[in-house]
Amino acid sequence: MFLIFGIGNPGSETYDTRINKHCSNCNNNAKWKVTKTTSYFSLFFINVVPMNSKYYHHCPICNYGFNISRDEFERLKL
Repeated sequence: MFLIFGIGNPGSETYDTRINKHCSNCNNNAKWKVTKTTSYFSLFFINVVPMNSKYYHHCPICNYGFNISRDEFERLKL
C-alpha cells in the first residue's frame, strides 16, 4: 500500500476594494484588490484540511502589493 499526500494551493479569492491608490511600482492610480490564498493538506490529490491563509493588498495592473492581516482583509473587501 502506498499513500500520496502533499500540500497544495488550489486557488485564491480576489475581491475589489473602494480604495483608489497610487502604485509606486507602475505609477498608475487604480482601485486596489485584496486576495486570500489558502494552502491545503491534500490526500490522493483531494484537498482535505486547510493549513494556513495569507492575505494580500495589491495593484490590479502590475500585482505589486504587500501582506495584510485577516482583520484588514475583511475590512477592505467589498
